[in-house]
Amino acid sequence: MSIVAVTLLLVPLFLVIPILLGVYTYRDAKRRGMNAPLWALVAALAPTFLGFLIYLLVRGSHSDWKCPRCGGAVEETYVVCPRCGARLKASCPRCGAPVEAGWKVCPQCAASLEGEGLDITPPVKPRDKALGKILAVVILIPVAFLVLLLNFGVYSVAGSSGVSHTACYDEWAFYLETREMGLGQMGLKEQALQDESKLWAVVSQDRTGSGEILWTCLLYLPHTELDLVSTGETERLLHHGMEVAYTRTDTDQGVYLVLSWCGEKELKLTVTRDGKRVPWVAGECGQDLSLLSGMEGAEHCD
Repeated sequence: MSIVAVTLLLVPLFLVIPILLGVYTYRDAKRRGMNAPLWALVAALAPTFLGFLIYLLVRGSHSDWKCPRCGGAVEETYVVCPRCGARLKASCPRCGAPVEAGWKVCPQCAASLEGEGLDITPPVKPRDKALGKILAVVILIPVAFLVLLLNFGVYSVAGSSGVSHTACYDEWAFYLETREMGLGQMGLKEQALQDESKLWAVVSQDRTGSGEILWTCLLYLPHTELDLVSTGETERLLHHGMEVAYTRTDTDQGVYLVLSWCGEKELKLTVTRDGKRVPWVAGECGQDLSLLSGMEGAEHCD
């Protein structure tokens, strides 16, 4: 993945999210009568969303209740709106203390509440729909970024030094070379022709002088030719990968593909035939397949 593509992926994570947090915090703080510019900066610039979390805790002490008549800010405990005089809660006619519907006497002055009307307009609290959307974006963007890294990653860990050799052999050249080595064709062609729903391979491993594991994979691609096979490397977050693509033809011949690489983990291999992914099955091989890397008559697949 190019540096430009990586940069485009990082912009939403490190720019869009702080802007969204700042805008939301500014509007919410302004509605509550708080210092909106200051809290917007804190929410947008503090690392790891710490400023936004602090704001969510602090804002609880600042009311966002509104008078249903004039829209002015009121406290939940207000009996009347100080701006327009609208009755927000029922009150005792003698002492003015707030009372609840169904009460018979005032708990403050013991005055009777029988016959008192409850012509009130309770304060309203705007529904905060934006917070849920903001939190969804804060969670989904990093998750989407991680998924992109896992599928189209920009670097590889897990101790893999990558593919060191890729070669294609037609059947006749492969047979002549492996006969001299005593390897034979290992029945890959027979298995592939019996069940073309999957591909067949054998894998061997051996320790190099530096202590790394040398992996060698021998894969048979039926009904194709050398010039119809292409390979390419892919690097993911946790695995170094390899992609093999080929086109099926009416030929009875096939191609043997040899992949060699060094690393602690097996190669992540993806094979596509005519643009569709094909599963492949690998069996262990008791012979040293690394000898295939030095065979003659190979054509490299690019």
